[in-house]
Amino acid sequence: MCGAERSLGWGLAPRLWRDFRREFTPFLLYDLYVKIIGAALLAPLASWAVAALLAATGRLSLSNAEIFSFAISPLGLTAILVSATVTLGLAFADQLGLIALAARAMAGERASVLEAIRLTARKLPSLLGLGALQAVFYGLALAPFLAAAGLAYLLLPLRYDVNYLITVRPPVFWVALVVVVIVLVGAAIAVAALYLRWIFSVPALLFEGAGPVAALRRSARMMRGNWRRVAAVLLAWAIVMVIAPLLVTTLFDLVAGTLLRKLVGDLDALITGVALLAALYVLAIEAVTLIGLSVNGILITHLYMRLGGGRGESAALLARETRELAKVRAARRRYRWLPAAGVLLVLAAAVFVSLSAIRRIGLGTNVQVTAHRGSSARAPENTLSAIEAAIEDGADYAEIDVQETADGEIVLLHDKDLMRVAGVERHIWEITLGELRRLDAGSWFAPRFAGERVPTLGEAIAVARDRIKLNIELKFNGHDELLAERVVRILEDEDFVSQAAISSLELRGLRRVRALNPSILTGYMIYRAEGDVARLDVDFLSFNRRLVDRNSVTAIHAAGKELHVWTVDDRQQMWALVDLGVDNITTNVQAALRAVVEERAALGEGERVLLAFANWLRR
Repeated sequence: MCGAERSLGWGLAPRLWRDFRREFTPFLLYDLYVKIIGAALLAPLASWAVAALLAATGRLSLSNAEIFSFAISPLGLTAILVSATVTLGLAFADQLGLIALAARAMAGERASVLEAIRLTARKLPSLLGLGALQAVFYGLALAPFLAAAGLAYLLLPLRYDVNYLITVRPPVFWVALVVVVIVLVGAAIAVAALYLRWIFSVPALLFEGAGPVAALRRSARMMRGNWRRVAAVLLAWAIVMVIAPLLVTTLFDLVAGTLLRKLVGDLDALITGVALLAALYVLAIEAVTLIGLSVNGILITHLYMRLGGGRGESAALLARETRELAKVRAARRRYRWLPAAGVLLVLAAAVFVSLSAIRRIGLGTNVQVTAHRGSSARAPENTLSAIEAAIEDGADYAEIDVQETADGEIVLLHDKDLMRVAGVERHIWEITLGELRRLDAGSWFAPRFAGERVPTLGEAIAVARDRIKLNIELKFNGHDELLAERVVRILEDEDFVSQAAISSLELRGLRRVRALNPSILTGYMIYRAEGDVARLDVDFLSFNRRLVDRNSVTAIHAAGKELHVWTVDDRQQMWALVDLGVDNITTNVQAALRAVVEERAALGEGERVLLAFANWLRR
């Protein structure tokens, strides 16, 4: 290995540690202050931007397919570009200050947080310009892969429902999977290549006084012939930063569990202890992140200097910046108390937030259980047998999917076609109820269910009446005619309105239900959203489990609505959601969820708080 290669290898580690140890306080405080300033400015700005965009669309919120439609519109593309520009610009601002501090440390000079902040503020317009350029180029780099994915979707014979493709996995599934993997790997390589190509653009902007375009070109020239070595160093550090938080979480889990078990008998002491430990955990994770970013800044600075960054101009420019920034050192001495005050303020805020969150832990056990497509783990989904099994398992609701047949009958079916449940290559809108009656919808699940039929909504109501409530999901497939109207009429004719709720991913269908019969409970199912969904005119919101957090639960309850969650089969996730105070959980294993609720009810309040903290640590 030549000298240049050794300089980018393990021999670099002691120098990184030396520079970080010498000036770790300025590094950490600068990163912390930038994040606080960014949050203080960005939070109201982001809220205003979202409100303005939604106002332009005439909606309170954007959710599900609406987000995709908006994203590919001119307004949506503009919003994405602006958002990416601001996000990258702020990331570069954080990086620039850390690089400036690192350069001062490497020169053996005393670093100053206030100097770094002032320098970053001066360079902010250039950093935003750099962010805009990179956002555009990243978008252009990804465009061919998105186009390839769209072309594959059009050319491949993906005429079957996606659930059939995923479950049965015919040959076309594997072809599509190979295409997806190739597209994703290609996109990842393209993004990684651009990231490495521009890794020195911020140092070039800082040390060489280059503009955004010149900085990108300068970085590209410096990377010629150095790709492998730079990539290896950055990858090694990235691996360290992935492992470090996992180690902190594991250690905290062990130590905190031992300490808190001694306080289970005293609820007030336990809550206080959990709040303190939660605050310390958040600060520990944040410290690991800050250390990672700081060392990353030092690392990029070392790499830049060792690869000939600035061609001698760096030292002169840094000296000039140092003389310029020396003017604020008097101010720095007057505000020496700021770092300590900042740390104390963050710690106090973390304790307050943790204590407030723990006080709001759902210590009750009033969580309703919804069986997903009936008891779909014990019987074929959306059948009368599945509803009977859900009743046996003690579920409060059976969730069922309904669609229209060719002759306008409402039947229980999730997929658009009958391939998965009956092995028939026909769509539901192409088949009549009479033809459907002749199909076996149970053998695919187990031989003992041979002869099970696709039931009508009326037949499902007959089985469920006074035994279990039904959550009826309207499955709009693009060929429905009067789905909402016919479902409402059946509920009214069967006198089942008080024992049913209607939910859907399509807000238009729920609005139609509301107009026809306001007494029917309606729920909007959301797998992604922007804006204030709590203000939508529905009785409950049904979230994909990945969207649920303390803030969403609080906001939806404050709006007088229930929060339902789908689809949760993991016991730890069930415990965590009950801790958050959700009202209803949809699951394929409702017996397991019922067991969690009953086990939780048997615990004391202190034990519930302790388990809530343990679940929070593992999330």
